[in-house]
Amino acid sequence: MYNYLLSTDDYKFGNTKLEGSYGKDISEIKLSIDGNIVQTTTIDRTQEASLLII
Repeated sequence: MYNYLLSTDDYKFGNTKLEGSYGKDISEIKLSIDGNIVQTTTIDRTQEASLLII
């Protein structure tokens, strides 16, 4: 079974970090604001973390 779960922690306006967790089968995450992709992150599978900071 594939795990594409993606969730974020609560965000407060003005924070410089967006944190959350991702499923084991996600390889790339794109952050979109108002329909525009503003950042892309590729998951590094050599680390055991499930925390993402953009």
